[in-house]
Amino acid sequence: MQAKKVQVTYHAKSQFERLSKTEKDELVRMLTDPDLRLRPQKTVPSGNSVSRLGATKRVVWKLSENGNPLVLSVVEAAAA
Repeated sequence: MQAKKVQVTYHAKSQFERLSKTEKDELVRMLTDPDLRLRPQKTVPSGNSVSRLGATKRVVWKLSENGNPLVLSVVEAAAA
């Protein structure tokens, strides 16, 4: 089975780059491991998913056409 690769949109790139190495690793693991991806998350009307990253961040993402996770936005929970 081919490993999934997390993609990041142009608009989310700077938000993603500001994450610590630990947060980036957790995000990649969360989005590429099917068991972790199934943990509680919220799906918004657009079909995108919102997942918790640590205690203070939320990640808006969806599966791209090729089946890889695509990060659309990373925000502080207070702004979500």
